[in-house]
Amino acid sequence: MNGLRGLASLHVVLTHIFHGIQVDLMSSAILGLFYMLSGFLLTVSFCQKPLRISRSEDFPSYSGDAIYARFVSMVPGLRNGTGQEHQKGDTSVIGGWSFFKRRLQRLLPVYYVGNIIGALANHLGASHFMMNGTSLRHLILTVLGATSWFPPMLPMGSLVTWSVSTMIPFYFIYPAIAPLIQNVDRSKLFNLAVKMYLIQGSWMLFCIIMFLVPPRDFWRWYFWSRNPPPMRLPVFIMGCCAGMEHLHRLNDEKTNCEKATRQSANWEFIKCFTPILMGVIIGMSGDDNECYELDIGFCFDNGLVRMLLEALMPILYYDLILALVNPVGDCGNPSWFLNLCNSKFLQFVGEISYSLLVVHFTVYVTMKIVTEFRAQIIPPTIFLSIFGGWLMYRFYEKPMVSYLHRSGQKGKKA
Repeated sequence: MNGLRGLASLHVVLTHIFHGIQVDLMSSAILGLFYMLSGFLLTVSFCQKPLRISRSEDFPSYSGDAIYARFVSMVPGLRNGTGQEHQKGDTSVIGGWSFFKRRLQRLLPVYYVGNIIGALANHLGASHFMMNGTSLRHLILTVLGATSWFPPMLPMGSLVTWSVSTMIPFYFIYPAIAPLIQNVDRSKLFNLAVKMYLIQGSWMLFCIIMFLVPPRDFWRWYFWSRNPPPMRLPVFIMGCCAGMEHLHRLNDEKTNCEKATRQSANWEFIKCFTPILMGVIIGMSGDDNECYELDIGFCFDNGLVRMLLEALMPILYYDLILALVNPVGDCGNPSWFLNLCNSKFLQFVGEISYSLLVVHFTVYVTMKIVTEFRAQIIPPTIFLSIFGGWLMYRFYEKPMVSYLHRSGQKGKKA
């Protein structure tokens, strides 16, 4: 999965950089993959043992986890939710607040530094390239990681960190929904994923219709379709369903090449790549005279294509993820796409992907300010983006995550 995340991250980086020469590589189509990977990886990590919804008596009184459990118990459907039928000694629980705090410790340090760097770039002359406000309300929502609840608002410093704001609520509710998803019958997992797909797709289509209605307020409906956490939660749950399907496959006593083969990963990649390629071609054939104004060399006359791709792609990513993690060993022909994802370069990019995604846009707009951005500037911009992402990962993200983890362990011992 690390290589797949690296490939998706490169797609986002290249899309933003190629905007400088008026080419849209449709990175919007790949965003759903990040949400699905997050749900998939969490489920594979936490759902290998039977889970039940936590209760306040599972934790010390007045601890964060106990308060979280009391809060969950007040939510209809979770008070006596699925997973409670197990005996207490046979199940595990996820401490909701402890889990959420660990995720914040993983996300927020880079999020804050990325926005500080972006704010400095704005101050030094990049503000013309950013759609950011400067109000106190905007600052507070950026600090709280809550801008995605108020589209089309984006974080004040670095606009590309909006997806962090979108994902934070997923981690708050995951400890409560993980036992529910774990107890979904295997035969119904894909049906649940399809229902989630239709929910997010219906919302996307509604926003597309509203976009087509005069006065065609594209920015409002574009960001309403993709930023608010409730609109992206169904895609995250699709990833959780894929994670449970993978765990069921691992527990199968018999797995044969007819049921699932490594070769299928190639076909699933082609299925995902083809619509994106078609979107790029359609976008390049658009009329530049009808572009929406955004002075980053970005043309949005293909906005409808972007929104359609975002609505379409998640169901294709579901099959792609499962094809890549297929438990079958060496049956069938080797998968070139699996080999690509396992390459050292994509593994490296996947490792630094979070820092890379936060840093690259500031690198791009800086290059656009200091140079006459042309095609020959793209290679050094890509190199500086990856190098900058590595620097942030090596000397800030990784040490900070380790420090916060050690601090949390000392706090528990104390």
